[in-house]
Amino acid sequence: MRILHIVESLSRCSGITNFVVNYYKCSLSRTDITMDFIYFKEDNNSFKEFLTTTGAKCYHLELPSPTNILKTLKHYSDFFSKYGSEYDIVHLHEVVLSHIILPFAKKHGIRNRIIHAHSTKLSTKSGLGYLRNWVLTRNLNDCANALWGCSVMACQNLFGSKSHFTVIHNAIETSKYQFDNSIRTLMRKKLNIDGKIALVSIGRLSPEKNHIFLINIFNDLLQIKRNVHLLIVGSGELEENLKSHIHNLRIEENVSFLGLRSDIPEILMASDIMLIPSLFEGLSIVTIEAQASGLPSIISTGVPDEAVLIPEYCKRISLSENKKVWIDNILSLCNNQRIISRDIIISKGYDIETEFSKLIHHYHQLIDSTAIQ
Repeated sequence: MRILHIVESLSRCSGITNFVVNYYKCSLSRTDITMDFIYFKEDNNSFKEFLTTTGAKCYHLELPSPTNILKTLKHYSDFFSKYGSEYDIVHLHEVVLSHIILPFAKKHGIRNRIIHAHSTKLSTKSGLGYLRNWVLTRNLNDCANALWGCSVMACQNLFGSKSHFTVIHNAIETSKYQFDNSIRTLMRKKLNIDGKIALVSIGRLSPEKNHIFLINIFNDLLQIKRNVHLLIVGSGELEENLKSHIHNLRIEENVSFLGLRSDIPEILMASDIMLIPSLFEGLSIVTIEAQASGLPSIISTGVPDEAVLIPEYCKRISLSENKKVWIDNILSLCNNQRIISRDIIISKGYDIETEFSKLIHHYHQLIDSTAIQ
């Protein structure tokens, strides 16, 4: 079985790409499964070398724009004319490209075409950009025969509440996140947060993650409790703006920007509370990771309720609540003890090994359904 994934980039800071690569890693132990990639944006911090050295083919294509649309469409047609016969399934992870790229896959014989929703909204923007995306995501059944998503909310919002869809969990390697106090002690020394209550935010530094709100909450918290420290993990277009805001608040000594990291499990073990005030999320895999580490979390209602696997350790609060509500909840969690939560996460269906078997089952079901048509 050969699957062609289509993603925006192979960036290590992309949640979508990490989701796909996690499942790709599981496929490496199977000789009957091959996964290749189309991507559009180059990135210096990329999975490309890992993917190619482990056997995946990675094809770089251009994104369409008003100045290159005809040229780009021809490239898509040429690509599927040349390679389409090699694949059983095309798995598209960029919903807005559905009507642009999938018709060429269909034309050149790929019978199984999946559209995968990874967000509950198309964009934070309004105006022409939002209208364009809205138009491009109508009547998706015309170009795909399977609609998948990371949560019920993501599927219903993008495909419609009456559509037939399949939820594929953003599963994780649960063993990596199991809390270890010796790792916590070592990591807290490395991060220079001994004696501090460490609040952590992990995610792309982009508008939908709502970091300004987070920083303002933290600034008010500092007026009440001085021994707190904020760890911001990730990179993105708002990094300099966020650093400037922190400078203006004069709280640089209380905030650490850690950039992109490969040691997320260790950072979670070192932390005391996870904060996720996102405007919207498809699911929020970092919420799952935090719970797998037994880390108390406060998340916004922009994160789907499905992400709450351990309610007593994961509180959802509306962004419309005043800051005092957020601060009171943070204070209430400051002295919580960690729990060993791996078995709970596995039982809820978020262990990568278990979910990989389900993913392959869904792929086979799709192939079988089109084979008899």
